[in-house]
Amino acid sequence: MQRNIKHGRRVSGATAYVRPSSAKHNFNLTIESFVTKILIDANTKSANGVQFIKNGRLVKAKVRKEIIISGCAVNTPQLLMLSGICPGDELRKHGIPAIANLPVGRYLKDHFIFQVFYNTNMIVRTKSLPKYIAQYLRDEGILTTVGNLATFSLFHTTNSSALVPNVEIWFHLPTPVIKLIPPRTNFKADALCYIKKLDQHTNIYFTMFLLHPKSVGTLTLKSNSPRDFPLIDIGIFEDQEDMEDFYKAIQIVNTIGKTEAVQMVGAKQIKFQFCNQYAYDSKEYWYCALKHMVLPGLHISSTVEMGSKDDPFAVVDSNLCVYGVKNLRVADCSIMPTTISGHTNGPALIIGEKAADIIKKSYNISL
Repeated sequence: MQRNIKHGRRVSGATAYVRPSSAKHNFNLTIESFVTKILIDANTKSANGVQFIKNGRLVKAKVRKEIIISGCAVNTPQLLMLSGICPGDELRKHGIPAIANLPVGRYLKDHFIFQVFYNTNMIVRTKSLPKYIAQYLRDEGILTTVGNLATFSLFHTTNSSALVPNVEIWFHLPTPVIKLIPPRTNFKADALCYIKKLDQHTNIYFTMFLLHPKSVGTLTLKSNSPRDFPLIDIGIFEDQEDMEDFYKAIQIVNTIGKTEAVQMVGAKQIKFQFCNQYAYDSKEYWYCALKHMVLPGLHISSTVEMGSKDDPFAVVDSNLCVYGVKNLRVADCSIMPTTISGHTNGPALIIGEKAADIIKKSYNISL
């Protein structure tokens, strides 16, 4: 698996791009600044600046050429909507002055996650924190890995010869320091009881990503205050076909779980007790488990979709310019027309690289 890691440390957009550019004369970075609005002339429909809060003060920054928003697939649509670029019903609901009636946030896509755990006779002993840190400083050890991931594979659940997979499956070894389930607050009590029984020191587990769900979610405003997080509906299982694809992915995992290599460690699948009313391993049993335990993949995209003018969900064109608003571009995962067959970290940087080329070409800049 490809990762953004160098010498055991994460390489982020900050370390790869921002810090190397910080000494350039034409680069200015203001930190701890909270952008609240894009300033747009209502008559000319031209973006001419941004408004942000810094050190408790409201600051306005004007631009001579254009504004590029790169706030991710959640913050970018929220900022556009707060600035008057959103569906008309959102404008009216929150009393926001209208700039452009565009379907911002109306086409939210994400990957979905489901995990299956096995008890084993393997035990991974926990070291002391100083020992883990010492390993990390030597560019080795568990802290330099991603979730103690052993391997991963890509499948298509209905067409083995398909060029585009629809499921990604991870295989995790027991791990002494990484939590098995990302923290969530909306599990039902019986699901939380199941989670509490998991033992990260002895369990192996499979994580299934549904890469191209047919379900579509939405992102809307909670209020017209930029400090209120937007309302996100991932739309899990809005389309029932996604559940069937997950069920077929589970059958692949069950086949792997019965192999000699997995059985050598005494692996026994941990059952979902809250689905005991159904026969174990039946479709009804797994549908029950899916309804309880599927999580959002945290790979949100497509909330400011790139597309042609006749696309009912398109917000930006092929040059990443917002339709109907001058001097305004978007360069992040929100512009993806749909889900991708992988994770969004690397593609987010690629979108930035492509945006840089488009902008240089727009202004006849050669570097």
